Amino acid sequence: MKKDSAAKARLDLLGKQLDGNVLFAQWMDINQLSPDHIHSRCLCVENLPADYIDAEDIMKTFSSKYKAVFCQLAQDEDSSVDGFAVIEYETAEQAEEVQQGADGLTIKGKRVRVSYCAPGAPGRGTLATLIAAQRMMRNNRKGLLPEPNAAQIMKSLNTPAMLQMLLQPQLRGCANKLGKPF
Repeated sequence: MKKDSAAKARLDLLGKQLDGNVLFAQWMDINQLSPDHIHSRCLCVENLPADYIDAEDIMKTFSSKYKAVFCQLAQDEDSSVDGFAVIEYETAEQAEEVQQGADGLTIKGKRVRVSYCAPGAPGRGTLATLIAAQRMMRNNRKGLLPEPNAAQIMKSLNTPAMLQMLLQPQLRGCANKLGKPF
């Protein structure tokens, strides 16, 4: 499959609803896939309460049977929690046992969903990928950077390079009307 076809397929799948689940498509490094790494060691805990910010509590909750090697709540640049966390275990077998026991667990009165992340990738990288994917969905698939607001656009107009770039088509049109090359 060509890269552009794969990228289009990934964008088409990102955020789609399937049987009440939201799909997140991630890239996978084929070199990381081996019989030992075909199952994920990372879990995604979704549907956390909006005001849930207790990282120690989630670590304690999901380390009762096996100690997690990575556990972090998803936070955006403004430090707001995005309603999910990623937890990584030593082995895929540990992650599987925890997932089976914890899916549907109630945290602060809200039933959470515990699912597997893409295999091979470490927890920290998976968390960053999921935050970026969620941000992209929020921005209506416009990209990872948020759209600039009016104040940011006006502020950028005061630079000479920006003004020259904006005025260039008009100046070129005036020069052509006068018969002078620009």
